[in-house]
This record gives sequence, C-alpha cells and structure tokens, in this order.
Amino acid sequence: MSVHLAYGKNGLDIDVPAERTTVVEPHYPPALADPQAVLRKALADPIGSRPLRDLVGARDTVGIVISDLTRPMPTADVVRAVMAELPHVAPENVTIFIGLGTHRLMTEKEIAGVLGDLAGRYRVSQTECTDSAAFATVGRSKDGNTIRFVKDFLSCSVRIITGLMEPHLFAGISGGPKGILPGLAHMDTIIANHSAAHLLHPKATYGVTHGNPLWEEIHEGALMARPTFIVNVTVNKEKAITNVFAGDIDAAFERGARFVYETAMVAVPQRYDVVVTTNSGYPLDLNLYQAVKGMTAAAPIVKPGGAIITAAECWDGIPYGSRMEAVLRQVKTPDEIIAGIKDGRYAGMDQWQLLLYAQILQKGPVYLKTSHLNDDDVRACLAIPCHDVGATLRSLLERYGPDSKACILPEGPQTIPYVADRA
Repeated sequence: MSVHLAYGKNGLDIDVPAERTTVVEPHYPPALADPQAVLRKALADPIGSRPLRDLVGARDTVGIVISDLTRPMPTADVVRAVMAELPHVAPENVTIFIGLGTHRLMTEKEIAGVLGDLAGRYRVSQTECTDSAAFATVGRSKDGNTIRFVKDFLSCSVRIITGLMEPHLFAGISGGPKGILPGLAHMDTIIANHSAAHLLHPKATYGVTHGNPLWEEIHEGALMARPTFIVNVTVNKEKAITNVFAGDIDAAFERGARFVYETAMVAVPQRYDVVVTTNSGYPLDLNLYQAVKGMTAAAPIVKPGGAIITAAECWDGIPYGSRMEAVLRQVKTPDEIIAGIKDGRYAGMDQWQLLLYAQILQKGPVYLKTSHLNDDDVRACLAIPCHDVGATLRSLLERYGPDSKACILPEGPQTIPYVADRA
C-alpha cells in the first residue's frame, strides 16, 4: 500500500504493509468555493461583535497581527479581506505586525512570500522578543508572571488579530489569543508562560484550552492587550480555507475551537508498535524544533517502548545556532534534559520544545527522516537516522514481532489521535 506523507513542498510516498497498517487523517471539510466572499461575510456579520467596519474610524491607527512563515496561514487573503472592509482608513495608518514569538526575524523575501503585494502597501513591523526597549508591561497574570507586549502594537487604537486555528501540542488549540501571546510577547513573558510547571500539567495538551493553565494564561494576557477583533481561519491539507471565525476574541475563538476539535479529533482502536508522523510539510517542517509537534501527535498512541518515525525536511536545521541545538549537543539522554530544565541549567529559550521532545524520547526511540540534517546531527539530537521511511517501518515491524501494528499520520499535528477507550 502506498501512502503519501506531507513532507517539504512535494511530499513523500512510502510503501507499507496494508494488513498491518492503519492510516489516520483529519476529517477535513471541503475547501470554501469562494473564500473571499466568506471572509467578507464573516467580517460584516461577525461572532459576538459589531461589524469590523463599524468598529474602525477614519482617524484610527490599525494594527494587524499576522503569523510568521512557520504557519500555513493564507495571510494575504485574510489581510486583503480585512482592508477591503476599511476603505476609509489611509494606508499610512495601518501597520502589519508579524507575530514572531521567539522565532527569528523574517527576511524581506519571506515577508513578500507571505503578504504578496500588501508588503509594499502597508508598513510591516517585526520585533525580536529580546529587544526589551520595544516592549511595555500591561499587567501581571494570576500566576504572578509579568505580561509584556510590543509597544507599537499597544499604541494602535484598533488591534486586529489574525491566525490559523489548528490543534496545538500544549496550548490545546492555536489561533485566538495565541496571536498576541506568544506572538507579540517579550521573551521573559513567553518563557514564564511556557514553564515546566505549565507544560507538565496533564491538561496542557492537544485539544484542551479551559483548565489548561498554559492556555488560560495566554488568554488572560491577551485580554490585557485589549484586542478589538479577531479573524481566524481553518485550512485543509492543501492549505485552502475551510472555515472562518471572526469577531470577539472569546466568542469567535470558542466557535472555531469546537470546529477544530470536531474535525481533527480521530479515535484509533489501540496503541501501536510503530507510529509514522510528519510535521504537515512545508512550511511547518522547516526544522527539528517545529517537527517536535508532529512527534507529540504520535506519542499518545505509541506503545511504551514503541518507535516513532518522523518525516520532516528540516531545511532550517535544528535550527542551527539555536539554544535547542546547544542543549542537545551537551546531553546524552532525555533524562538529562528534563533534570536540567527543572534545576535551571537548561531553563530559558526553547525549554518548552526541549521538555516535550525529552518526554517523547523517554517513551521509545525516535527515527528521523530529513533531507538537510546529516546523520551525525540527527544522532546529536538523540534520534536515529532514517533514510527510507517505508524500509525502516517494515524493519521495525519485523523486530517487534508478527503481531505488531503500525499507524501513519500523514498530516502529523493536523490530526489528534486518541485511543478510543481512553477518550
């Protein structure tokens, strides 16, 4: 049986034994026939809010938050629809803020790729999360963490948050308040939010928001920024828009979260000896840091001691020069990572991804198929090099015995699998 994996821009076809393999994909709804028409309707008749046009005056300064290139977000389409509702606002009164979180600055070419001709029409701003002078404090969360956001965004009289709604490995569902925290938050705020205490909470997982302390602080902090309006979308595996949720940050997000949960939650009958996963292809599988998301989708359904095979192109490396790489090159076991985060040695930037990755490695071996990391790099990251996903899968099934079974998540973190009797 041939299975197509989301890998890089073109995908990867693998041959697997059909009688021993289960393939799990999201229940994707069809793409919208006319996404611009649906976007315009959503902005004119939003959820829990007056129409966007009625909320913005001609003299307002408008800040629009967008995702960076690590999200398969149809940003240009969404921003174009937003501005079509605001013909009375002069272009010089509009700033597009790239919600980088802790990610690197985007290049001019990458910005043009995300925004198209809009990049030359409006001011585009991006701020490194370590540039303390560019941030202002808006309050303190109930957990005692200081919440700081980009000053220039806070100075806008209208604050519009765009984003992609999809399953998230520790914040439950992305989109909504995540556009601001971590999107426009200072590094210290992000590190405090992505703490070991939050990440190790049993509800800090896919599909759970309320009761998840990490998401609840994200929500609490985002409200301190007083967002005017959100525009969130869902997409299918072709990255085409399937639904739009616009309006009040709470009402619109809750509607979208229910939709994501219903379309991306998939029951499986058992745990598996081998689970093959991806990171949804380009642009999400740009590095190992991002690829951890695909591994976390696989982890709940792999047997203790079972193997995870991850196919991620990793054209951006680990990324090279990152704190994640520095820590991985210092340790020999996942236990060392977890101990170092708890005692402070490895706390700080990237601690969240390192902690999740270490927990996955504790469960069993991780094989990594990549086109850009060499075998020594893969081993330095405590993974096992994989050059042929199909061959590695068949070899592992032989090793685990004649009754062993495999599961494949071709779209990786776009699917939230769970064992049916453990829902």
